[in-house]
Amino acid sequence: MPALRALLEAEVAEAFPSTAPRAADFVLFFAAPAALPPLFPVLVSVLSAIVRRTGSVRAGRRIVACFGFGAASVLLLLSFYLKNPLWAMVAMGFASFANDFVMPVSWGAAMDVGGRYTGTLSGIMNMASAVGGSLAPILTGRLIAGPGGWEMNFWISAGVYLLGIFCWLGLDPVTPVTAKTEGEPA
Repeated sequence: MPALRALLEAEVAEAFPSTAPRAADFVLFFAAPAALPPLFPVLVSVLSAIVRRTGSVRAGRRIVACFGFGAASVLLLLSFYLKNPLWAMVAMGFASFANDFVMPVSWGAAMDVGGRYTGTLSGIMNMASAVGGSLAPILTGRLIAGPGGWEMNFWISAGVYLLGIFCWLGLDPVTPVTAKTEGEPA
């Protein structure tokens, strides 16, 4: 690992001579994501304990999803206002990490709510995210060209995360949409 660090420092110093004294920070920036995977089981264990204490799949899913969206919103906004680019990117990375807490409970809810139509519901979820992902670059370009610039873009993105919290609070993530009719196979 020290040899890799020395190689990266040399490459960064050569590519960015004006930032050569901060090359070690740049290497840390690339190494920081490697520190996250060992933390994930610990965080999942803590969140699993919270879910078990509620005794309710519904409440547990809502807690995990709201935590993920709330933390992502705060960290994304924080990343915009941090002056140090390294720490801004670390905050943005942790915002993405926090958003990933929503994924398992979302897919779990899709399986429970969709019942025999789980594939259809999952396809709709994927389609909605693809439409959003396709429109985001266009809307971002228009937003940053406007009076609010990048700041407005970050505030809107954080607001979308907050909207996700309210959606989860109003969602019943366990009750199937269709009731099983008599004689219908399981």
